[in-house]
Amino acid sequence: RFQTAIAAAPLNNTQLAYLETHRVDAMQANELTRNKRDYLGFYNPMTNLMRTLLRFSNSSTIEAVLYAHDDALLNLTELSEGKYPFPTDKIIANRRRKELGGNADNAEYIDLRTIPDRELARRLSHRVFPNGTVSDIDKTIFVDSTSELMKQIPNLHGAFKEWSRPYCAGGQEKMAQDPDFAEYLDPDGSAYFPSHAQSDFLMVPTKYAEDFAKAVTIHLKHNVYLECAYGKIVDMLQKQLQAPTRLVKLCTGFGPRRGKWNLISNCRSENVAVFHPFKIKGRFDQFW
Repeated sequence: RFQTAIAAAPLNNTQLAYLETHRVDAMQANELTRNKRDYLGFYNPMTNLMRTLLRFSNSSTIEAVLYAHDDALLNLTELSEGKYPFPTDKIIANRRRKELGGNADNAEYIDLRTIPDRELARRLSHRVFPNGTVSDIDKTIFVDSTSELMKQIPNLHGAFKEWSRPYCAGGQEKMAQDPDFAEYLDPDGSAYFPSHAQSDFLMVPTKYAEDFAKAVTIHLKHNVYLECAYGKIVDMLQKQLQAPTRLVKLCTGFGPRRGKWNLISNCRSENVAVFHPFKIKGRFDQFW
């Protein structure tokens, strides 16, 4: 079991006091007044992971912080690779079960700059220059905005509809033009933005706490929400610190089986590490 567990949620003061009374280590989200999306989890998971990493950055016993959404199930045998103590030397991120190329919008946490399949790279990433110019990853198309790039490249960023929103591509455009982001630009002077990533799980070693916090802060400054942010944040750590990353399989779905037992059961034989979502409410009678 884990020695230290923290419940991080949009708790009011009464709820926080109740948990503390019952010796539950809890973290109160501090952004509830910004807008409704904070409450719905668009930004708080990033903030909570950042705050927890900073809290334990000088710990002599805690070497990594693992974030999991409250409706995720974790296969610790897969996550730990069957090792004890739990390996904490790498970032651990999840990606959907299908291999790269098997799904048009499945390239979570993959560096698309150099993969052989340039068509896939072109569809699932883009660049923004500090002057506001937007291009495809291979710099064959140059336009004034990401919305214009979407007209030039059919199915840009796959089926991920949130990508075109102000809290994704819109925020990325502003971030690329921010002088504080200059240190993260590629050698060609552009900001590379990879595929979105399902962001209900991430583990980060505490030795990266300060750099993770810096990367999160600039995403929050421009209101880039977590599913558009986490892939880029990990990329920033990889490029600046050569931070090693291990990818584990995620079992998820968006159809009628989403959150149900038959979705989970179909994944059990596939060495899946993260199952999401699985709604516990109303399911105890089925298993116990």
